[in-house]
Amino acid sequence: PIGYLEPPCIPGDAILIIENTPMELFGLLTSKMHMIWIKTIGGKLETRYRYSKGVIYNTFPLPDTNYDGLKSYAQKILDIRENHTDSTLANLYDPDTMPSDLMKAHLKLDFAVEKLYRKKPFESDQERIEFLLSKYGEMIEGK
Repeated sequence: PIGYLEPPCIPGDAILIIENTPMELFGLLTSKMHMIWIKTIGGKLETRYRYSKGVIYNTFPLPDTNYDGLKSYAQKILDIRENHTDSTLANLYDPDTMPSDLMKAHLKLDFAVEKLYRKKPFESDQERIEFLLSKYGEMIEGK
């Protein structure tokens, strides 16, 4: 549910924006780790997720290491989206019709993001959210 737009764009009142955002942050925010955080921490309106800067963005545990290496993965996703200009984001990310090149690009991004958090691969989404909640606990304790 996240786009990367260049000026001149005027966002509507229901859109949250992060100005002057590096491509790496876009990559982190479109990763599976962040999506799991949204699904667990965020709310819903009907079947749509409600993104909040206070509840989701500001509480998301960032990796302890620099994530500059995500730039190429994020750019690849945007390039692939550009190849599918006839599709909306909703269509591109429909699990039944998602283009295979976009899916592969996201899998590569997800793998790169997870390696920033730890070397050992995660075995399940449950393990991912438990890890993130643990990191969040460290954040609020000031560690």
